Amino acid sequence: MSCECVEVKNDKPLEYPLPTMVNEMLSTYQTVFRPRLCPAESPWLFPGESDGYKTKTTLSDQIIDRITKEIGIRVTPHQFRHLAAAFMLEKDPANYEYVRRVLGHKNLQTTINFYVGLETVEAVRKFSAMVLEDNTWRPAP
Repeated sequence: MSCECVEVKNDKPLEYPLPTMVNEMLSTYQTVFRPRLCPAESPWLFPGESDGYKTKTTLSDQIIDRITKEIGIRVTPHQFRHLAAAFMLEKDPANYEYVRRVLGHKNLQTTINFYVGLETVEAVRKFSAMVLEDNTWRPAP
């Protein structure tokens, strides 16, 4: 299964394969929980209280409320994007093209402008490891 989102700021459809675990979670939601929320003929993955769907604001507010209740920290869905970028840059410092593709930015400069600096600590760690592996390198006296 893949997920396609056509309502993005850059008007470029994004389509990504979903991991098996996510597919299983969606399948459980669709077969067990969603039927409790709406009639079977409803085309919406996240149905609203009426015949329509949950708006972005409603779904976002519900996610924020649940996370706040569970962990005591207010995290917005948009902040998940920032967390994803931070994790990617921690594992692969300065690979902004990788981050750009995952987040769906059209322009690499947008990604760099938002996320430059997040990878600094990991970049220094990697540099230190490179230097320490070189047994011939010695600091100046």
